[in-house]
Amino acid sequence: MREFSNTANENLLSVNAQEPELVLLEIYHPDHPVHIRLCLDSQDFVGFGHTWQAFQFSFTLPDDKDRQFSVGNLTMVNIGAVPLNPETGLTFSRWLDEVDGGRGVKVRFIQTFRSDPFIEMDLLFDVDGIKVDQQTVTGQLAFNKQAQNNHAVARFFTPEWAPGVF
Repeated sequence: MREFSNTANENLLSVNAQEPELVLLEIYHPDHPVHIRLCLDSQDFVGFGHTWQAFQFSFTLPDDKDRQFSVGNLTMVNIGAVPLNPETGLTFSRWLDEVDGGRGVKVRFIQTFRSDPFIEMDLLFDVDGIKVDQQTVTGQLAFNKQAQNNHAVARFFTPEWAPGVF
């Protein structure tokens, strides 16, 4: 069973939480050294060895519908030339260009508290279908993009493959 911090347990059991949860978003590509770290808050957050830049984004986690590949969504405001990595000054648009338009990008969501930095939840997703327009940057979240094409059996019995069965 998963253990939560005392702060998380108090918030779960209280009617009015003393402190809101903080969602951290790490965007990275396995072959690129620069990671973009954002926090869904109005103030920057320093924790887990990094500075997480305050930034507004929204997301929906992948659903769990029968006979359907689970996908979620990530939406960020397109702020153009504003650096999303304070250490390098790299903008998101330039970073996307460097990682081949976003192919192979991964995002990591971390849930924590500002007063008690303990990783309450840690989720990793593949990002697919990144679209950039003047207002927003959007992408689809999936647990394992390759699983969409994986099948539990090596061969399906179809009329073309096994006509004698049909």
